[in-house]
Amino acid sequence: MKKKLSGSRLKHVYNVVDEAKKLSEMYGGDVDKTTLAALFHDMAKGYNNDEMNHLVNKMGLDE
Repeated sequence: MKKKLSGSRLKHVYNVVDEAKKLSEMYGGDVDKTTLAALFHDMAKGYNNDEMNHLVNKMGLDE
């Protein structure tokens, strides 16, 4: 992800992850799923469709 996103976008993503984790813990959510969602929320801006599909398949998220 560091290779694909600008420094400011990467900082934004990490800040979103931190806040999402806090909210997930506060409201009893699944912290792992919340973390993944937060990481991916802006990731598409740095990846094309083929790259995103590859990542989804590689991580087993296509089920």
